[in-house]
Amino acid sequence: MEQLFTASTSIPSELITEMSEDEYQEWVCARENARHVVRKRDYGIDCPLCGNKGVVFAWDRKLQTRVTRTCECAQMRDTMRRMEESGVCDDWQSKTFDAFRAREGWQAKLKTRIRQYADDPDRDWLLVTGQSGCGKTHLCTAAFAQLVRSGIPGQYVCWLDLMQKLDALYYDSDRFDSAVRPLMTCRLLYLDDLFKTRGGAEVGNRAFDNTLRILDARYKSPNLLTILSTELSLDQIVRMDEALGGRIRERCGSYIVQIEKKDGRNYRLRKRGSNG
Repeated sequence: MEQLFTASTSIPSELITEMSEDEYQEWVCARENARHVVRKRDYGIDCPLCGNKGVVFAWDRKLQTRVTRTCECAQMRDTMRRMEESGVCDDWQSKTFDAFRAREGWQAKLKTRIRQYADDPDRDWLLVTGQSGCGKTHLCTAAFAQLVRSGIPGQYVCWLDLMQKLDALYYDSDRFDSAVRPLMTCRLLYLDDLFKTRGGAEVGNRAFDNTLRILDARYKSPNLLTILSTELSLDQIVRMDEALGGRIRERCGSYIVQIEKKDGRNYRLRKRGSNG
C-alpha cells in the first residue's frame, strides 16, 4: 500500500478498508503534512514538507502513536521575524540582491562578491567591512536570507544589542550560557556591526571576551558558517587582537570584502530610496 501514502487528500473508501492500522495512520499523517495553510507572514517561505504549518506529523509504529516534530521552516520564519524585530532595516525583505542598485563600480564589485559567497556551495565565512551606509547591511542581509531560505538554519544578532544582553546576564551563569551557546553552535550566524560601540567608545574587555568566546567556538567547528559586518578594517581587528584577526582571515579565505572609507559613500545621508 506504499503508493497510497502521497500528498493525495482523498482515497477510495474500499482501499481504506484494506489498510492495516499502521498504513492508515501513515496515510493520515501524509495527508495532514500535504495540507497547505496560508500564513499572515510567510517571509517568502513556502514549505513543501509541512505545508507552512510549522510541524511535521509521523506515525510511530513501535509506540503506536502519532508524533510531531518542529519543521525547519518554523526556525527560518523565527529567524526572519527576529531580524524584523531587531530593526536591522525598515523592511528587510526588500534587502535583496536584485534590489541593490549599484550606481558605481565599487558598489558593483561589493554586490558581485557577496552574491558569489551566497551562491558558493563551498562557502565558509564572510567578512564585509566599510563605513556606515555603504551597503553592508543590505547585501549581508540578502546573503543571509538566501541561505536561510535554502534550508540552512541561521541566527541574526546585532553585536551591540547582544553585548548589552550578555552583560546583563553576566552574573547569572545559567541564563548567560542559554543565551550564548546557540550562537556558538548554530549552523549560520550573522553578526552585524561587529565591535560598533555607542559614540565610538572603546570596546570593553568583557564585551571583547564574550565576542572571542563565540567566534573562537565557531572557528573550531569547520561546518559552521559566519557572516560578519563591521565598520572596522581587518587590520584594525588584527591590532585589537592578532589571534582573532588571524582566525577571521583564515576562515573567510577569499571572502573578505573591504570598502575603503570615502566621502559620499554613506548612502543613508542621501535622499530616501537609496541603498542602506
